[in-house]
Amino acid sequence: MELKTPAPLGERKLSEDDVTSKFLKIAEEKTKKRLKLPKISLTFLNQFRRSKLKETTEQILSEEEKQQAWSGSLKTVLSNRVIPYIKKHKERVVNISLIAVPLLLLLILFLVISAFMKSEPYRISEEFIQKIEARDISGAYQLTTDAYRAVVSEKEFSDTVNKLNSVDISNAKIKRRSINSKNQMGQYADIRYKVSGYYLDIVLFNDTTDWGILSTEISLVK
Repeated sequence: MELKTPAPLGERKLSEDDVTSKFLKIAEEKTKKRLKLPKISLTFLNQFRRSKLKETTEQILSEEEKQQAWSGSLKTVLSNRVIPYIKKHKERVVNISLIAVPLLLLLILFLVISAFMKSEPYRISEEFIQKIEARDISGAYQLTTDAYRAVVSEKEFSDTVNKLNSVDISNAKIKRRSINSKNQMGQYADIRYKVSGYYLDIVLFNDTTDWGILSTEISLVK
């Protein structure tokens, strides 16, 4: 009969349930440690916000004070100097106004007309190119001068349209432009465009009534 070695007193084998309980306990302790996060103080952030708010408020108040000061100084000048002067020299002010106001209006009108006259030939030239590109022969022909239409018929003008469309004029870029007056006969505007390896020169004429296309010419870029 074979004898078995007896196990030491007090020693026992752990069951699977005991091992599982230990793992669960360890996991629970780790979870509790992760949940115990340190509290973050927002004191510094709040102070920073209050500082920025105070700074912004001070800037707004400063701007308002400047505006009030300027407004107050303007009112002071008007009430202490301008208004008393007008009351004292009322007749002189009225006489000056009767001369100055019309002159000012005339000056403004002159500037507006001058700006319009300078921009008008370039606008007509752009419109002319657009109508040529769209092969709107009649529309482009109407943009020419009376002198041009007296020499070139609309049927002959269609050949000019075909010639201009022989190159790509869709991306015409202005290379040179000028407006000149010649011997009190009127004004001439010379505009040179660059179009796909060619120059397109357009001359406009204004006989003091209206601008119109006087001539066109295509040449190779050298």
